[in-house]
Amino acid sequence: MSQGLVWAAIITERLELYSFEELGWLFIFLANTIAGAYLYLTVGAIQCRERLLLMSMVFGIVYMPFQLIHLRSLRAEAIANRKDVEAIAPPIGTRIALGLQRAMLVRVPRTDADSWGGLVGLIWMFSYFALIPLWIYCIVRVLSPR
Repeated sequence: MSQGLVWAAIITERLELYSFEELGWLFIFLANTIAGAYLYLTVGAIQCRERLLLMSMVFGIVYMPFQLIHLRSLRAEAIANRKDVEAIAPPIGTRIALGLQRAMLVRVPRTDADSWGGLVGLIWMFSYFALIPLWIYCIVRVLSPR
């Protein structure tokens, strides 16, 4: 669902759809943190695997405020963009056709920080390429036979 919203945002140039995609991630991490806390508190010791549940909960608790801040900034940007786009927006069918053409054919290499999401993008990329592999390593270590 989140990927569908991202592509809809890209194709229609409606930035508010990005905020709905990010809201989906907030719900995913909220559900994961609640489930982890429930399992941690009720299942008991399961061969050192409670460490994974604890790490998951800590990540969720740290991540969710960051996600809320990100959602607020996306919403503000979408509101500002909506006023500009609505004044000159073609019909939705034309917008979708142009958006699909642009998504498939137009490539604009970018190296500036703002195009990659600024500070939020930097934090996201660090997490994605450094913390997630570390997290996977921890899972493998805990779940592998001793």
